Amino acid sequence: MPARPSSRCAVAAPFEGLDAQTIHYNFGSTCALVDEPLQEELSYTDDTQLSIAVAEALLDCGRIEDESLSRAFVANYDPACGYGQGACRIIEAMESSADWRALAKSIFPGGSLGNGAAMRVAPVGQLFHARPKRHFTFAPTSSSRSCCSSCIPTRWLASGSGWAM
Repeated sequence: MPARPSSRCAVAAPFEGLDAQTIHYNFGSTCALVDEPLQEELSYTDDTQLSIAVAEALLDCGRIEDESLSRAFVANYDPACGYGQGACRIIEAMESSADWRALAKSIFPGGSLGNGAAMRVAPVGQLFHARPKRHFTFAPTSSSRSCCSSCIPTRWLASGSGWAM
């Protein structure tokens, strides 16, 4: 039985950090891996956990609002998913109503250098795919332009103009 789309990140978790060519050469096609995962028990990463939170906040408000997104981050927080130390501290500050914005700036002065925001932006692009003129603002834990830049191809793909899987 093929894996559900929501489990694709779980199937891919063991390959995080490997390029597509290496994965294909050593393990076969991605379609084959999704249909028959290498592991019996699947897990997924913080990126999926936080993507779920972004989607919930968007469904709650129809846009990203700090308060709603913070609540969703806290509600979906599972340290076992592999959050980085900085993200753990920020989410724990959100949970305790501490000044998480100042903490985020002190942990990531000038913004995070990772690609996490780009990994979590898919729900934004999918919700607003029919509104190409929509302006995007940054999620509270990211000042990286990659987050907003990722909305453009995601929105394009979600509109049906992109490639099929």
